[in-house]
Amino acid sequence: MVRRKMKQITSVIVSTFILVLLILCPHKSAVMGEETKLQPQLHKIILSNSPEGISPGTIRMNHGDTVVWYNTGEEPVVILFLKELGIVCSPIINFYADLSGAYKTQAIPRGGTASLCFIRQGEYEYKVKRVVQKDKEKPTEHILKGTVIVEEQ
Repeated sequence: MVRRKMKQITSVIVSTFILVLLILCPHKSAVMGEETKLQPQLHKIILSNSPEGISPGTIRMNHGDTVVWYNTGEEPVVILFLKELGIVCSPIINFYADLSGAYKTQAIPRGGTASLCFIRQGEYEYKVKRVVQKDKEKPTEHILKGTVIVEEQ
């Protein structure tokens, strides 16, 4: 009786693990002669003091790819996603999720980075906030918008 219960529990655990792997690591059918999933790619976005401020402003990628934001500007920046991302791949660098599932960074200093790996298909807008203070003037907040588009392979 106990042995049968252990087999059932083990079967459920193994089935759940396989299901999670299939969801997180989708692949195309080898039977149909299609290619398997490509290796995840790394995409870089530069945050600068230029008028554009975000380069590239829109990035297209496959799910499972990672985006790294690199701050080359003089002042720290904060990145805030406007839409819930849900679960993302790990490791997550300098981002945290609030209770609604939206991701945000702490202040990223000059030369600092933040990164996220996306697993859900969709279009995700984000804001980059930079507080600029020249001499003794009142600080001004510059807000720029960018977009990450996650596509299926």
